[in-house]
Amino acid sequence: KGIFVDPTLALGRLNQLRGRTRPRRAGAAMRDPVRRFEILRDMWDRGVKFVTGMDSGMTNAHFNDFAYIPEVMVDELHITPMEAIVSATQVSADCLGLLDEIGTLEEGKAADVLIINGNPAEDIKALHSVNTIVKQGELIKQKNELLI
Repeated sequence: KGIFVDPTLALGRLNQLRGRTRPRRAGAAMRDPVRRFEILRDMWDRGVKFVTGMDSGMTNAHFNDFAYIPEVMVDELHITPMEAIVSATQVSADCLGLLDEIGTLEEGKAADVLIINGNPAEDIKALHSVNTIVKQGELIKQKNELLI
């Protein structure tokens, strides 16, 4: 109880998409993705709380790649889209000790809001299609066009 894990799930998917290979020094579980996801699913089933992160800014992980994390959670861990979204928002805020301030849309909490083209609760890949972004009350992107 009280344990949070960030398995950096999206890096393997990004490597595949960008034609890169895993580093040779990777451990056995990393070299066998099927086994890795079996272990992670077992952890999930035992109640380990997963948060989302991916070493953005490092080689092959860009800040706009975040949507791949919940996508991989759904595709490989076989959890629901909403479970993946809650991990990315509420559980991650809880891990940081900030759940009273962020992580859910509630009166009195700070929130950045995304308006998605589609319903990510039904199709997690819709998270790749962000129509509008409101960050700290400021409109950053509207109708697919960046405003800053």
